[in-house]
Amino acid sequence: MPTESAAKASLSLVEAVAEDPFYIPATALTSRPRRILKHGDSFIVLDSHGDIGATAGGTDGLFHCDTRFLSNLELRVQGMAPLLLGSSIRDDNSVFSVDLTNPDIYENDRIVLERDTLHIVRTTFLWHATAYQRLAVKNHGDRPIAIQLAVGFGNDFADLFEVRGTRRQRRGKSRSYTVDAGEVLLEYQGLDNELRSTRVLFDPAPTRLSDRAASYRVMLGSKQSLAAIRNADENLARVLKALEAKGARNATDIIVVSDHGFSTIFAAVDLAESLGKAGLKVSREFKTKPSRGDILVVSNGGSSLIYVVGHDEGVIAQVVRFLRRWEFT
Repeated sequence: MPTESAAKASLSLVEAVAEDPFYIPATALTSRPRRILKHGDSFIVLDSHGDIGATAGGTDGLFHCDTRFLSNLELRVQGMAPLLLGSSIRDDNSVFSVDLTNPDIYENDRIVLERDTLHIVRTTFLWHATAYQRLAVKNHGDRPIAIQLAVGFGNDFADLFEVRGTRRQRRGKSRSYTVDAGEVLLEYQGLDNELRSTRVLFDPAPTRLSDRAASYRVMLGSKQSLAAIRNADENLARVLKALEAKGARNATDIIVVSDHGFSTIFAAVDLAESLGKAGLKVSREFKTKPSRGDILVVSNGGSSLIYVVGHDEGVIAQVVRFLRRWEFT
């Protein structure tokens, strides 16, 4: 289930929408037909929204060799279930695609994000005992918005008999824990002493991750900002075309630079502190002679400069791996 932070997050970047006195709020429908995908010894049962287990006690789940390896997978937009636009399974039963949009989002009893502002495409497929789900989100509003997407997950490792209603007097032991910033491991030690596990992976790493939910703080540009980016791309294409026409393309260096543009800064990151918590030896200034592999982090406006003493390749690789996991890079 989504974390509390998802339900409490605010939409401070979105102005309140004026409500008509006869306005009917959009809410989600309760009826959700089931969809099934199969590959090899694995199959997955989802509802029409692409969720698993949104209704308790059902037969939803990701199954492999007659055991359920995922019993819950629910998407929330600002703590609320999205609205269904439509869904379909490809003719060869390989891909399940869902089109969703946001419901009316309220803050302090006022609508801060009107329904149908977002278009969410949720695509699911199975391949070699692994279920993949991809989310794509587009803002069709007139202004940039900040939203929180949360994915709740869990598992009971039930067999098909339990899923169909059989109750067992005894069950094995379950546990779940985060492995790193983008991975959670769900484990079950059965009464047969077999260890079964499910790896839940997120790419890119979420803003916040627990053993039950992942949440993303997402900044979405408006139609105008996307149009500005598109215009910049088209202008660069004209420059390249002109250089090629004059035969000067290979002899010309092109450097593209940018400031923050239409991006909205919504958090401050202490990079030195973050690297230190990751187990690296970091300083903001060297008061004594540094050793090979020590890291110096120096603030430079809205950026930070990182210097690794002795250009230690092992430490540099650690820093790069760390930075790749976070949205602020």
